[in-house]
Amino acid sequence: MQNLILASSSPRRKELLENLHLSFAISSSDVDESFDPLLSPEEVVMELAERKAKKVFTQNGDAFVIGSDTVVVANNQILGKPADE
Repeated sequence: MQNLILASSSPRRKELLENLHLSFAISSSDVDESFDPLLSPEEVVMELAERKAKKVFTQNGDAFVIGSDTVVVANNQILGKPADE
């Protein structure tokens, strides 16, 4: 059986998988989170999630990897991360 890896250090994402009673590992993925400002919020989220999953996958080979990302949008503009992140 292949391992399941969550490519995120988000406590909420961890909680979601725990609520499903899944066995999984966590591997934080430090990736460049810059993006093309011409992309839609949906495209940005998909691109960043894919970057995170790919990085963790290359480090862990034979595993299922879940990559995810979240952006906050107001007036069709992506808001930046809080200063403490």
